[in-house]
Amino acid sequence: MSPNLASILRLALLTSWGALACGVLSACGAPVVQPLDEAKRPEPPRKDSKDKSTAATPGAPADVAPTPEPYARAGDPKDQREELRFWGFSADGTRYAFETYYHGPGAAHCEGEASLFVVDAGKDAFVDGSPLVIKHKQPEAERCDPPDLRAEMDRHREQLLHRHAIVVGNQGPAIVPAPAIDEQGKARASTIALPAGTSLRAEVVVIDGDREKVGERGAAYKLTLVREGQPPKLVEPGTRRRAFVWDYDLDEGLVFVGPGGRHLAIVLGTAQRSFEGDRHGYMSNGVKLPDGW
Repeated sequence: MSPNLASILRLALLTSWGALACGVLSACGAPVVQPLDEAKRPEPPRKDSKDKSTAATPGAPADVAPTPEPYARAGDPKDQREELRFWGFSADGTRYAFETYYHGPGAAHCEGEASLFVVDAGKDAFVDGSPLVIKHKQPEAERCDPPDLRAEMDRHREQLLHRHAIVVGNQGPAIVPAPAIDEQGKARASTIALPAGTSLRAEVVVIDGDREKVGERGAAYKLTLVREGQPPKLVEPGTRRRAFVWDYDLDEGLVFVGPGGRHLAIVLGTAQRSFEGDRHGYMSNGVKLPDGW
């Protein structure tokens, strides 16, 4: 066989094997990642085929809007800082879902915590089946059960989001509260700039927030929203306490506005005493804005 003929045969074999591999993997070696099947997602806007100015040119690539995604903020295991993911609101804006993941303080072999929260924004209360908290059964076990908290949460998340009609990615841009001056010096104040062009003042007062004295009873907080010319709205009355949590703030917080602009998800940062330091996590208040706001 001549050298040229041998080269041609090798090239043909490599080409056929490459095509077979791409056909098996569907993406030439890249895994196919499927979105959440059960949880709803907003549909991309459809263009009117009768509109000649926007009609696609034959042979041109389709102009497809990107799939809406949940908001995500990375955590930091070294600083015991939780990961945060805001999944979105229901279509009517009355409910929303967010999720946290805590790596653990490094005190046990099987540690960490995956938590999914679905909140009724009008009532500022968890819905049925929430929060869903997944932990290992035995921290000191040789083999962790379940072996992977994230994978275990993946098995349950879709059902809970679907049950409460959460639309994945159905939220506006995350609003970062800006520090404001508290004239009375009794609260930590922040300004929340809403998309409609209005601003709210958020005031947080921590009750029994002494880190050295906090115990299982934990600290509480009051959260008040103020809009100029309107009576203040008390969101959190300062009666709910969380074990070993000693601080609440909006410095690490975020605000999401639901569709229609009538409901808010206010996410606060928390500090909780932990093994050799503090666990930095998140909690939330749902708000239905009063008429005239």
